[in-house]
Amino acid sequence: MFTILFLLIISAAVGFMLRRHTKFESIISRTTGYTVVLLLLFFGITIGSNSSILGNLRSYGIYAAVIAFLGVAGSVCAAVLFARLNGKGGGK
Repeated sequence: MFTILFLLIISAAVGFMLRRHTKFESIISRTTGYTVVLLLLFFGITIGSNSSILGNLRSYGIYAAVIAFLGVAGSVCAAVLFARLNGKGGGK
């Protein structure tokens, strides 16, 4: 866990130092979406290959679906609120 926090702090510091370089920002902007898609792909592969999760899917199915839906809904609401507070809401 400390390794993950350490990497997060180091990468935030590097990003802070390179924030004025437009070429760096352009590269990061293009690759962020692909990185998220790859993370979701590997997350799905991990879940699909775990027999324990798949075996208990029937008993936990509705609870997992509710939790997943609420997590997504909360994330969308937070993103919309954040965009509106920063003046980046669409349509205006």
